[in-house]
Amino acid sequence: RSSDLPIAEVLTGWTQKEAVGRPLEEVFLIANPITHKQIENLAYDIIHNNKNIVAELNNNSQLISRNAQEYSIEYSASPIRNNEGFVLGCILIFHNITEKNQLIEQISWQAGHDTLTHLPNRTLLSDRISQAIAHAERQEQLLLVCFMDLDGFKAVNDQHGHELGDKLLIEVAKRLTNVVRSDDTVSRLGGDEFVLLLSELRSADEADILLTRILGEMARPYLIEKETLKISASIGATIFPFDYSDTD
Repeated sequence: RSSDLPIAEVLTGWTQKEAVGRPLEEVFLIANPITHKQIENLAYDIIHNNKNIVAELNNNSQLISRNAQEYSIEYSASPIRNNEGFVLGCILIFHNITEKNQLIEQISWQAGHDTLTHLPNRTLLSDRISQAIAHAERQEQLLLVCFMDLDGFKAVNDQHGHELGDKLLIEVAKRLTNVVRSDDTVSRLGGDEFVLLLSELRSADEADILLTRILGEMARPYLIEKETLKISASIGATIFPFDYSDTD
């Protein structure tokens, strides 16, 4: 309908005048949101293959506009038939659900992450531990599970306030993330308590070296808001499969 054209023009990047006479798949370019590869349009399938489809809804599609802008959309296509039932064309309806999907992703992310440090929280950690154990079993490697808390953190909070204490926790999270490998997991349970999953270790000696390096990083002075803060950390560790019982 003419009232819908401005919205369609914005999303596709084509004006009505420019779109006339062009192939549908050029103007209404649909792609897989994960692979970004073009997929067949429902309307094309209906028209060219005379599919007997009243309406079909696709909620897992990405519209790529003329200027390469990407939109998450849901769309449906319904055939237009003559009296003999032959498909003459179709009605294509699509909705921009980009903001809706972004909100869902944000809520999902927040459910599994600590809002202060952005590290995985207890909920996501539970899944990560199960995955790490399964991976260690398959690869026949060691998994180091570490519970760490900060020594002297309460004194920082008492002396300098919670706002500076929060900034210290953020810096601790950054240091932990930088000292471990990208495949490892650093999680915050709350307060000054952290859990680390360190995988693909070859020996207990390697684990000792890694723990010593982590403790050294934690003990280096922190410069936050012109304040030099000194804390340390304590770590309790268990090695899978040597000490294996269960996740808790």
